[in-house]
Amino acid sequence: MPVRVARAEAPRAYEDFLLPKWKGKMWLNEDDIEWYATSVRDHGQGKGSQFMRRLAQQDLRLLAETPSWLSNSCAPANFR
Repeated sequence: MPVRVARAEAPRAYEDFLLPKWKGKMWLNEDDIEWYATSVRDHGQGKGSQFMRRLAQQDLRLLAETPSWLSNSCAPANFR
């Protein structure tokens, strides 16, 4: 089951997902290409690709599809 994070402790920027405290604690739908596209759009090809490589080292849990218990209990990250 997901763990709720206090608003004060929640990531405030994309780079916050690279902090050691989030390693192994994040889920991503394997078909969710928007993360990569957004990273490249917001940071440019070089920096965006570098971010995604570092994010991949955070031991993301990839899901074939998002279970209802996860999608109903977690807010998506949005840093615009």
